[in-house]
Amino acid sequence: MKPATTCILGLLSILIHVGCAGGAATGENAPDAPPPPKVKQPPPPKDGTRTAPGCDGIPESGQCRDGVATYCDVDKGELRRKDCKALGQSCLVDTARGAVCGAVMPGGDGPTTCDTGVTFEGSCTGQTAVWCDPESNQTISWDCAGDGLACTVDACAVGAFCCGSSPSPVNECPALGFAGACEGNTARWCSGDQLIENACSNGQTCQLDACADGAFCCDPPDAPPPQNECDQLGVRGICTAEGTVRWCNGGEVDEVTCLAGHTCQIDLCGDGASCCAP
Repeated sequence: MKPATTCILGLLSILIHVGCAGGAATGENAPDAPPPPKVKQPPPPKDGTRTAPGCDGIPESGQCRDGVATYCDVDKGELRRKDCKALGQSCLVDTARGAVCGAVMPGGDGPTTCDTGVTFEGSCTGQTAVWCDPESNQTISWDCAGDGLACTVDACAVGAFCCGSSPSPVNECPALGFAGACEGNTARWCSGDQLIENACSNGQTCQLDACADGAFCCDPPDAPPPQNECDQLGVRGICTAEGTVRWCNGGEVDEVTCLAGHTCQIDLCGDGASCCAP
């Protein structure tokens, strides 16, 4: 290679090196990368995505509309509605169960965007993240522990969201035992170290030691039969406020109104209630 060519190539190499070094900051002089946007996007529903022609695009998991849980009956091809407001509850979209009626604690920083009083930031209720989705105006409820996550605030998203891994669940079985307890209308007990929960339905209520040992879903106790008036009166009878003698005679109720000058008295002129002279 000729000497002149070698010099030119060497000069070009130096210029290229300097240009590249000045074009990108490295090391301590590099600017911090912008953090990823913290947007809330709940997980897609586990099921219930089907719909039918008569359901206006609403899936079988449902949506909340003006406090009413509206969902598609796919088999019949029509919409079903449950008025949560009439039940004194709020309509919210559970990430596992779809549109349901339930109790919601309003709150969270920022402006309220959902009619439930829940804000976009929302809050953690135990291990459940609840917030308002401003795009759909739906109140979202996500059971973080059910997905192996933990409800945290301003950690991986703005406000309440399911992040990271959930803390180790507390073993309730030593306290519950086989007898268990009623939590609302849900019977909870343990078989060994396995927690069993049974939400009572079909008119049954959670009762203790009624139809099983400890907590269990039982039919309501039978109402006592109405007491026969003869069983109350007996042969001795009573004096009514109007001064009338009432007693039972052979399974039939007899009644006598005392004559003028006579009054109904107990054990005064006879055994039990009788019309007695002054």
